[in-house]
Amino acid sequence: MVALVPVAAVGLVVPRYRHTAYFYDEWSMLHKEGGLLMLTIHDWISGRAHRILMLERLLQRITAEQGAWIATVGEVAAHHAASANAERYTVPVRVPELIAEARFGRGR
Repeated sequence: MVALVPVAAVGLVVPRYRHTAYFYDEWSMLHKEGGLLMLTIHDWISGRAHRILMLERLLQRITAEQGAWIATVGEVAAHHAASANAERYTVPVRVPELIAEARFGRGR
């Protein structure tokens, strides 16, 4: 028996075991092209046993590859800040206006 998992973004139903392959394929192509795979994991979703097992399998495959770097977002930011591209790819910081003031006016 194969468990099916809905994939709402594309309206497909995918066998659960294929999710690992999809993420690995994504990483593999990005790695080949010198890209970055940022895998965002939400604890309220990924805390399920089958998802933890899937993540463990994915990380085992990726870390077995030569040149794979598993890092936190802070480590990636520090690496970038120390690189020759530190000033080249800089996004100016803009603090957005408070939503309440923009929506309801000042003094409310």
